[in-house]
Amino acid sequence: MNYRKSWTIKEKLKKSELLINIYESIVCFFHRLQKNAVSHLREYSFFDLYYIKRSAKYRHNLIIDVIPISFRSFLPKDSSKYNIIENIVPRIVYEPPIWPEKNGTTHEFLSPGPIYLTEYSNVTVVGGTGLVLTEDNNYAMTDLCEFDDPEHINWCIGEIRRGNKDKLYIEVSKQIKDLDICLNLCGVGSNNYYHLTFEILSRYAYYKDNMKYGTIPILMDDDAKKHPQFVEMTNCIVGDAPIIYISKCQRIKCKKLIYPSMNTWMPNSLIGRKDRLSDYIIAESAITNIRKASEKNFLRPNDKKVFLSRGKSLNKRLQNDEDVAKAFETIGFEIVYTEEMSYKEQVQLFSSAKCIAGCGGAALTNLVYCSPGTLFILITSKHSGACLYSTIAHLVKCNVIQLETDETGNVDAMGNSYVMNMVKCNQFLNELKTIYENDN
Repeated sequence: MNYRKSWTIKEKLKKSELLINIYESIVCFFHRLQKNAVSHLREYSFFDLYYIKRSAKYRHNLIIDVIPISFRSFLPKDSSKYNIIENIVPRIVYEPPIWPEKNGTTHEFLSPGPIYLTEYSNVTVVGGTGLVLTEDNNYAMTDLCEFDDPEHINWCIGEIRRGNKDKLYIEVSKQIKDLDICLNLCGVGSNNYYHLTFEILSRYAYYKDNMKYGTIPILMDDDAKKHPQFVEMTNCIVGDAPIIYISKCQRIKCKKLIYPSMNTWMPNSLIGRKDRLSDYIIAESAITNIRKASEKNFLRPNDKKVFLSRGKSLNKRLQNDEDVAKAFETIGFEIVYTEEMSYKEQVQLFSSAKCIAGCGGAALTNLVYCSPGTLFILITSKHSGACLYSTIAHLVKCNVIQLETDETGNVDAMGNSYVMNMVKCNQFLNELKTIYENDN
């Protein structure tokens, strides 16, 4: 392909952003085939780097290269600027029983690191990356390299265009905005309900409980306001604290940056490794912080039974969701679509329900609001990371049972695709119906 000619063609597309995006995707696809420049290679071809730099230039941004380091490796020497909140302690991961089994298995792992609150001076936050650049701009502090094998990490997330454990190429804005002081709650998972809840907002309490500098602005990625429910939850948790939403690639230089460390340790997208039970470790304080901030919306438990349907989602996962939902409806379950509910309504629903059934998905983040004794029925396959939500449910003292599905063999972008055997489903529901009739 004549790349010089291709860039001339691009210029002729003028200001059509849609056409530009389509064109760039086609060019990128073909040059990746030609150069075999996949994202996890240690070295990149000249053209590969040239391409991302030209793409960034079109968006009026820059590509800079930095060396990734962990936040802990760059802690301030002044101990007064570093406060350990929780030391490395055993954490629980709960593997649910698969019906008709009755008893699950509790696994214990040491947390990968302590939970701490620290402050950095003259550093730069980059929107859409989860990175914080050191004063000399040579290093990028990141959680990616702290808790897992660097060889297995997919470094190309958010605005990190290329990368490996030795070097990252990130897209940044040309302009830099200066701030005197702020709290960093930026993270590439801001566009997901689970990640926003636990990995980001649950950490606010670590500063709130100290308030060394009083109420200060909070930095968050603008993905955190993509849904009204996200904004509602954020306002509920941080209260009156001012929020500065930053766009992708935007650079914010902070004279003083307050950083609450991670309290969950789910790895980002990994290459060439299956999930481990230890991937689902979550600090109890993450759950406590969210419940405490939202308890004003809790309702008293009632007899409501809820089936969480993904029937209106583009990513169903449970391929016969409609059939399963109708089967649950026959024994008194209410079919619910959480994406149509406000944040407050979701908290009220989960805090008051007697039984909740659903397949894997971010809506199950709401299990954190359940009352002790709630029955949680997890409908999923044995290879789909069931321990993530069963652990949350177990830590808030729910009773958990997994109704195992059959995998279809198709894996979508968000996980496995599976089908519920309806004979098994009806057998389970008959047993459940008998239990509820005996209780009454």
